[in-house]
Amino acid sequence: MKSVGREQNGFLKSLSEHDFETLEPHLKTVDLARDLTLVDLGQPITHVLFPHSAVVALVVGFQTGERVEVALVGPDSILGVFGVMGEPVALITAIVVLPGTASMIEADRLRVAA
Repeated sequence: MKSVGREQNGFLKSLSEHDFETLEPHLKTVDLARDLTLVDLGQPITHVLFPHSAVVALVVGFQTGERVEVALVGPDSILGVFGVMGEPVALITAIVVLPGTASMIEADRLRVAA
């Protein structure tokens, strides 16, 4: 049986059936509210998100207090993959700019599956 989240996220949809079946028991669907900070610069990355309908801004802050959105993560992508494949701490702040849903998995679980 296919997960609703799989069809709503481009990365999950691109996985082979076998790879998706490895992840599926560990995925849960979460609601993401507007302006929710998912991770701050320097925090450990504990979860990876596969947005369905939400959009997340990756934000860089300056010493002056100003912030700039440098990228968006949406239904075609993944948030937090660098915590799995590389640096285990956030190198940027991630804030929900368009509320919606996402599939979420613990970073450690995805690391083992990878």
